[in-house]
Amino acid sequence: MKFLKPLVLVAAALVLTGCSQAATNTAESAGSSATTDADSGSAPAPEAGSGTGDACALVPSADIAAALGVDTIEGVAAEGQQGLQQCTWAFADTHTAIAQYTGDADAFLPAELYPQGANAQPIPGVTRGWADASIGTILVVKGNEGLLLVDIDPGGSGADPALWASLGETIANRF
Repeated sequence: MKFLKPLVLVAAALVLTGCSQAATNTAESAGSSATTDADSGSAPAPEAGSGTGDACALVPSADIAAALGVDTIEGVAAEGQQGLQQCTWAFADTHTAIAQYTGDADAFLPAELYPQGANAQPIPGVTRGWADASIGTILVVKGNEGLLLVDIDPGGSGADPALWASLGETIANRF
């Protein structure tokens, strides 16, 4: 049963990168000029409610590294299919974390595909959101903006539950 977790997480990442037939190309593209502040180990926080679409700016590299117990590396920004903005961290210990931002959470992050599990901690101050360290996933939906962060590790997520929940709140406060 343990082998199903990586498959489910990879499937979730694929859904967000455009493999879902239900999603349409309605997400507004924020462009591919996303940058990070390499000197600080973390991208500067965007203005609240800015809708920047910059997944790397919404997820602080230092915070995700701390929650996963790995060395800090900068996320790599890219524009995914259907205008989704993504940020990827390829950690040296064989796992990868992927964050994807959408300006159309109803289409790309529907509640029926991303329900809150039994181990998830709710994130306050958002339309819908939770952090589940046991499966290495954070979902934040605020208004119609949303971000899904998935830690894909063949051995299972080693995320610290308290730090993972705190990271979820940090992400929510950056919207």
